[in-house]
Amino acid sequence: MPMYDYKCKDCETVTTEMRRIAARRDPSTCKSCGGNEVSIQLGMPAVLYSGVGSVYGTTSDGWKDRLKTIQKNNPLGNINA
Repeated sequence: MPMYDYKCKDCETVTTEMRRIAARRDPSTCKSCGGNEVSIQLGMPAVLYSGVGSVYGTTSDGWKDRLKTIQKNNPLGNINA
């Protein structure tokens, strides 16, 4: 199931929720202040890569190069390719 980021308009807290795609725009409540005005945030999709030999372990060289570029340019340095 995909993960979505939601930002509260009252306290500006961003929370992440796992929801079905069809439910991504359903109303939500802020976990911090209880506010009802929560909006979905645009973000980068997560890519699951479990290593060589796994079901998810085969990617094209283009994806590997893209992931390396993302890792290199990530200011936090915490994306593993």
